[in-house]
Amino acid sequence: MAVFWLDREIYNTHRYVNTVAPLSSNRAIDAAVANEITNELFKHIDVAAEAQQVLPNKAKIFSLPLSAALRKYTVTVVEQFLRTREFRRLWVTANAQAHVALIDALEGRPSPLVGPDGSVDIDLSNMVAEARQILAEQGLHIFDRIKPALLQRRLVIAKPRSLAQIRRGVKLLRALAIALPILALCLVGLALALSGDRARTLFWAGVSLTAAGALGIAAIVVGRTYYLHEVVGPQVPHDAAVAFYDTVLASLRFDYRLACWIGLGVSGVAVLAGSSAAAVRFRRNALAVAGRIADEAVGESATAQWVAENKSILRTITVITGLLLLLTTSHPTERLLVELGIGVLVVLAAIEILARPAKRGTVKR
Repeated sequence: MAVFWLDREIYNTHRYVNTVAPLSSNRAIDAAVANEITNELFKHIDVAAEAQQVLPNKAKIFSLPLSAALRKYTVTVVEQFLRTREFRRLWVTANAQAHVALIDALEGRPSPLVGPDGSVDIDLSNMVAEARQILAEQGLHIFDRIKPALLQRRLVIAKPRSLAQIRRGVKLLRALAIALPILALCLVGLALALSGDRARTLFWAGVSLTAAGALGIAAIVVGRTYYLHEVVGPQVPHDAAVAFYDTVLASLRFDYRLACWIGLGVSGVAVLAGSSAAAVRFRRNALAVAGRIADEAVGESATAQWVAENKSILRTITVITGLLLLLTTSHPTERLLVELGIGVLVVLAAIEILARPAKRGTVKR
């Protein structure tokens, strides 16, 4: 699943940008960006020193409070800017460039978009310049003297030291992208073909899928700690780094949850389809109740000879169709999984009802 997530989410610029675009409205990200923009502006202007030069001698003691007030006002204006459509546009552009730099770094290619120290960053320079312009429009011209070329600010996505390790892991995963899924499907198919108790084999296949999904979720949780400490480090605010990590890996986390639910469903179906006395009794009673309801609804025995003769083929077609619908949907959700599961079960139940032997005294349709 991690392999498909890499190709679908990380190596696809359009999907990646669409994934991180909503972060422009994330409170932690906005706070981090506002702080970075403000720091960059004040890095080039010593407001307290400027105030010392223009204030009368008796008023010079107010230079530091004036600097603090000006900084607070700047933060307020910048935060207002972060809620505008222009900021969202600049955010999308900056993340598109960061994605190109990320792919170049993962592939080991030189890139002008990679940071001077080899890190992958979100370039905030255009946002700083736009914020300076807005401050000037608000009547605050103290930052006008800063040359645009000096306004360089970046929000780190990955430090250069961690990129080498990530690059090796990505290379290995992509190399196994085709082999692993095919091998897994072949092994499951072989196990079912050779098994003397297919329901039991299917049960353990479901348990294995559930375990794999749970391990994947656990790996994402552990990976967050690694990302915070090794990939971005303490220079990025904790809440902002967490928001970025969780957003980028949201679809992978969903895929693992989906695997858990599918595995549990497969195991449950295998138990009900097994040869145990309890499973046989449950199926017999359930079919009897469902059949009686169907017979009463139509006023005669609700059976069909053709369905009985092709029951195995119809069940196989139903299951395969459900899986294809799940695999081909562009945006799978847990609700879709539940709806597909219910739909497949309803169709399978209808097949079992129609395939029952007809009651005596009735004509098979």
